[in-house]
Amino acid sequence: MTRGETVTKLNMISEAQQTRDAMAKSLYSRLFDWIIYGLNRYFRTDLEYEPRSIVDIHKQHEKDLLKKKLSLLQETDEESCKKIRNNGLCSISLLDLFGFETFESNSYEQLCINIANEQLQYFFRQHTFAWEMKEYENEQIEKTG
Repeated sequence: MTRGETVTKLNMISEAQQTRDAMAKSLYSRLFDWIIYGLNRYFRTDLEYEPRSIVDIHKQHEKDLLKKKLSLLQETDEESCKKIRNNGLCSISLLDLFGFETFESNSYEQLCINIANEQLQYFFRQHTFAWEMKEYENEQIEKTG
């Protein structure tokens, strides 16, 4: 096989459908990474590295952002908020959860996806509740119930 040569392979209908679905998932994933990169690039202009792929861009950005946030989140006053804004830590992060798939029978993979979703929801609720309680303390609001 040489460059520019076309290869034709006949597939069964189920094989063609699986190939189509795999290609759609790959395109969706790459588009999602590209959108996140573009948004983060817009909000953060101090990107100093030259990654090899969109996945590298996203991973490096998340590492840098986490390091800066952890160092600044030790403080909770107005000054730390100014530091966060001035250090280019404004970004948008999206969590793309699996879902909306229809299976005739659920598999181990679907069980893992469901468990991960439940754990993420639990973490979010716990984090949000703790944050609200901290806000109540900071504003000296009495807790009831």
